[in-house]
Amino acid sequence: MDGNVNVERLNFDDPRWPDFVLRYRWANAFHSPEFNRVASLSRGFDVIPLFALSGERIVACAFPVLVDTDLSLPGRLGRRLLVYGSPLALPDEEGLVGLEKILHAVRNLARMRALFAEIRNSQPFPGAEVLGDTREPLLGDWDFIPQENYLVDLSLGEEELARRLSSGTRKNIRRSERNGCEIREIETTEEFHAAADLIRELYRRK
Repeated sequence: MDGNVNVERLNFDDPRWPDFVLRYRWANAFHSPEFNRVASLSRGFDVIPLFALSGERIVACAFPVLVDTDLSLPGRLGRRLLVYGSPLALPDEEGLVGLEKILHAVRNLARMRALFAEIRNSQPFPGAEVLGDTREPLLGDWDFIPQENYLVDLSLGEEELARRLSSGTRKNIRRSERNGCEIREIETTEEFHAAADLIRELYRRK
């Protein structure tokens, strides 16, 4: 079984790609050939679509992306490897074998070309239906970090929510309001670009 499954790259226009992805109800845009094609054309992004094939049949896939950082560091030190969506695999033995091989390929790719690798799972790890566990043994030497969400009880009201903020945060909010800052929905392309510039500057400073 193990020898029948091999990891390969497929072209963005390979019809097997969307056929495989669309069978999963939790698949999202990050799994689509369209998103990955656009990302591959973007400066600083190198998409490496990995598919585990049994013959001509896809049994698992993942889409690692090598992302350049703004740090002026040489080689792999200036890149990180991200898998933006959960890996997908058939819930059978071949799917699990394919997924293990893909994860091994992702680890090797990170060791050679990036500072670290990160899988941003949006669903329980593939294979849970078969193994009854979302972490082992497929994660191997990967560390599992649960999502950290901020849950805010809006029924507390504005005053109580403001009171629970740190004094520094309250000070920054008051200063922003004095300088004419307001919160509203983005409605135009120009506003979108202005917001994107603010986010870029925030991450540049961090």
